Amino acid sequence: MTYLDGHPLKNTRCVFVRYAEGVPLITGFQISPWSDDNTLDKREEYASTALVLVCPFRRIDDLLGVNGNNTQGWVNSYLSRQDDVTPFTKEILANMCGYHCGRDEADDAVFSAASLRTSQFGYDSDRAEDDSIFVDRITDCEDE
Repeated sequence: MTYLDGHPLKNTRCVFVRYAEGVPLITGFQISPWSDDNTLDKREEYASTALVLVCPFRRIDDLLGVNGNNTQGWVNSYLSRQDDVTPFTKEILANMCGYHCGRDEADDAVFSAASLRTSQFGYDSDRAEDDSIFVDRITDCEDE
């Protein structure tokens, strides 16, 4: 779908209409699960991320609406839009939180197992090592 004549981006942009729901791929950070027991900062972080991902907007004011002027603007906006969020979207958000929680648990298990293996063989991971032997070897190679 193209923009109307006279629109400044008519010749370079278009609008795609999505007929099937898509799943956003979020990388680089994780969303903490929503919980009323979380700190306000954690709830604000979750609420702002969820709103940005699932609610169409042109400006931040579109997301915050009348809630933008209070201390819990993101949380209140998120809670006020719960009736508009589809079950599919709620499932995606829950899966994103579950993925990161599961990944953290798996990482902890791997590191714990690696620690057990090294301690069985008498390796002291806290031992100071002489890394200068590697630096000297690199210097020798550069001189050749």
